Amino acid sequence: MRKTLITLFSSLIITALFAAPGDTSRVTTHNKVVIKTNPAAGNTKYYGWGQFPTAGTKYQKAYAELTFKCAPGLKCGEWDYLNFIYLCNRRGAVNDSLGWEIMRFITPYGFYYDQNWNHTWVFDITDFAHLLHDSVQIMYQHTGYEANHDRGWEISLKFNLVEGTPWRDVKNITRFYTRSVGYGNDSLFDKNVPEDTFTLGTETDLMRFKILQTGHGMDKPENCAEFCPKRRRIILDGALADESWVWRDDCGENPVFPQAGTWLYDRAGWCPGAEVREYNLDVAATPESSHTMDLDMESYATTSGGANYMLSTYLVEYGKPNFTLDVAIEDIISPNAELRYKRVNPACGTPKIIIRNRGASSVQSIDFLYGMRGLQQKHYRWNGNLSSGQWDTLDLPADFMRNNSTGHFQVTAAWVNNRPDTYPPNNTATVFTGNMPPLLSNKFVVYCSMNNAPSENSYEIRDMLGNVVKSRKKYPTAGITYRDTVDLPEGCYTLDFQDTGAANPSYPLNKDGLSWWANTADGNGFLQIRSLNNQVLQRFGADFGTSIRFAFTVGKINEPETPTAKINIRPNPASDYLMLDFNTYKPEELNDICTIIIHDIHGRKVMEKSIDMRLTSMPGLNVTELSSGVYHLKLSYKDSVISQKLIKQ
Repeated sequence: MRKTLITLFSSLIITALFAAPGDTSRVTTHNKVVIKTNPAAGNTKYYGWGQFPTAGTKYQKAYAELTFKCAPGLKCGEWDYLNFIYLCNRRGAVNDSLGWEIMRFITPYGFYYDQNWNHTWVFDITDFAHLLHDSVQIMYQHTGYEANHDRGWEISLKFNLVEGTPWRDVKNITRFYTRSVGYGNDSLFDKNVPEDTFTLGTETDLMRFKILQTGHGMDKPENCAEFCPKRRRIILDGALADESWVWRDDCGENPVFPQAGTWLYDRAGWCPGAEVREYNLDVAATPESSHTMDLDMESYATTSGGANYMLSTYLVEYGKPNFTLDVAIEDIISPNAELRYKRVNPACGTPKIIIRNRGASSVQSIDFLYGMRGLQQKHYRWNGNLSSGQWDTLDLPADFMRNNSTGHFQVTAAWVNNRPDTYPPNNTATVFTGNMPPLLSNKFVVYCSMNNAPSENSYEIRDMLGNVVKSRKKYPTAGITYRDTVDLPEGCYTLDFQDTGAANPSYPLNKDGLSWWANTADGNGFLQIRSLNNQVLQRFGADFGTSIRFAFTVGKINEPETPTAKINIRPNPASDYLMLDFNTYKPEELNDICTIIIHDIHGRKVMEKSIDMRLTSMPGLNVTELSSGVYHLKLSYKDSVISQKLIKQ
């Protein structure tokens, strides 16, 4: 058996508009429900029913949106408590009671938030999507022991089901176990997490081990399981299939910040005010084969206290891929106005996207069209190697500066491996960008009042292309105010201020900003942008965790002039498909008929085709029936005529 892919942290999801209007079903199970703790029991349960699409409806993607607000007339909840979302009863074509955990969330330290505060988290639940049909009961479980007379949360839980063909059909899903597991040594863990034996179905081509795991408790001497990273091993058929850390090291980058507690401490698989990320291990499978799976944790010695892992594990069985060649735009990280990406937005220059190969074949090239919707699109060709099922995060070349302050940014994977993608519905993603980065004068001051840990801090200012134009690698002295004058030409830039350097020896902690209540040893500092005459232009909160990213413009930035209309034809030489790239046209100009005529070297017409440009932004031409040789191609579109030699391999 061959391990094909480990998909780490598959909560990367869709802001994107994958389907045409009407193809996404939106179901609300909990609408503005006030949740509170029950100190006597330690948990409260809130049930809600949703009417989902009828049995037989297929989904290419499913995700849930969980929104938190301060409850009316109450303060927000104070502590970082576990919240579980369960799929309970189903009624309709299937009648059963599952009680399966499909999502997990940790509440933020929110006691000092005001009534205007809110945040939405997004969960990828595509592996459970085939269970969401007809009437489904969802149970939201809120744990904790805080007082419930003056505090609570208002929550809304919505499901978004994007109809279409999945990358693979889920043939079966089995829950191994959901339980709290004591931790401290191998025998204690193994007693509660025994080896599982299972036999795959007749159509299983890929098996996925899905794990939701968070560590809790603070025993001695390592403060396990919450505050100590330990390794988890997946043993498949007696052999090590995977080893990974049960740890989340990016709590200081949480978009929910600051919080009224120790929000920036890294933890065992979770952060306060964040969704718990799944861990997925994909392994190629043989139908009807039998296997054993064992989950082990790194052992350690404890002197006192107690620790546990909250654990839910599943086996997902997939059929064969439904497509040979299929690339999906999974998400747009920037530019994107959603709160979950506010750490990196507003953004300058380089769009960042997440793509996934959903086809059976590997992907060596993707042709992207991207830019502000309604404006001229830019073309970029990515070359690499993306195996079946694999994800990747890509930076597209800088492009999207614009005159209008808000708008929608769009990305399309127009061609894959020099031919049209076989499943277009997931090729385009669109997001709302929000405001442009603010405008500064070309000369300003990076004004930093340094705390007692200067070695932790540094900054860089980068232009749209990622070039560093100003930097300070370190601040040498504590308690000093530093004034760095910056002089920049017109453009868009990003200030990246980091608190990741060597920690203060008297209190060995970094990634804790310039001032934090739990680290008085580091003292207090702050960062500002000031004018040359000392006017404050931009203030930054000192309790920022790991970093501050601030995008800004200098001078008036306009959309680049539209070049003379030109159409690119590639590849040339060609073996099967020709790609006709109209990226220099604005979308509203693609509203006419394109005519293509090909003659051989003797002047005989061998092909003629008309393409309606209202139906495609990057049309293709199948030339597989042409014999190898040299041809003359003529393309006419509006006032443009392209005439060139074509070589057929």
